[in-house]
Amino acid sequence: MSPIYPFLFFLSQQTKYFRLQDSILEILSHFPLNHYDDILTALKELDAEIVFTTLEAMKNEKPPFFKADLKRLRYGEPSYPAEFMQILDPPLVFSFLGEPVWMQDKIAVVGSRQPSQKTLWWLRKELGSVLSQYGLASVSGGAIGVDQLAHQASIDLKMPTIAVLPSGLGDLYPKSFQPMSQDILKNGGCLISEFSDDLAVRKHHFSYRNRLIAALGKISVVVEAREKSGTLITAHRALEMGRDVFVVPGHPLDDSFRGSLQLLKLGGHLLTESNDLSFWL
Repeated sequence: MSPIYPFLFFLSQQTKYFRLQDSILEILSHFPLNHYDDILTALKELDAEIVFTTLEAMKNEKPPFFKADLKRLRYGEPSYPAEFMQILDPPLVFSFLGEPVWMQDKIAVVGSRQPSQKTLWWLRKELGSVLSQYGLASVSGGAIGVDQLAHQASIDLKMPTIAVLPSGLGDLYPKSFQPMSQDILKNGGCLISEFSDDLAVRKHHFSYRNRLIAALGKISVVVEAREKSGTLITAHRALEMGRDVFVVPGHPLDDSFRGSLQLLKLGGHLLTESNDLSFWL
């Protein structure tokens, strides 16, 4: 494995990183291949201290944080997702298993971890039609509920899906996702994480994960969202990026759809059936 991957991972953890982020991204974009020494030289010219502290952090890390059997991509490499380069805080490096599905058209699908029975019916009736009709890969977060139902819809159609995870790929979260992750890989999909391989999920990881889901989707579909939920974080990030967000509506007295109705007020598009997407896809 190229030393550039662990170096960039630790570089992004430095307190000074965000102050220098734009300049660092500019340097990386000038070296599209793994020119570790050239990148190090350019970074030292920018700020020698951050290079020194990054190398020290790597030296002090005892257990292997990156395993040899996973694939990596860094900012600036040709296969790095163009969508990630459009966000303000792109991952300097991420790990993945499977195929680079991000190269094709994608739809982000997010929603409740405890969807209502009507939501389950809607997903089974309409989501498969959306994916097959427009030839889309689904993107979601692997969570119990709507996320896993979205991945399963792609698997059932033998179409690829992308799971962006809030944990390292060596410690999949949630544990119930493990069997589905194998189905995703067998079906030509992929798993993505910007965290070190054995890092367990932490609360703040979800918002990081959500921005990548929002970035990858050509459009985002919110199936069911409460007033305060991670689903809304994903939807708001998509709106901030200028992406179209489609919302499955619910009754105003149903707490499970309070967040969904807020999104409609903020400019989300009403979605009741697959044909509602025909103009945008």
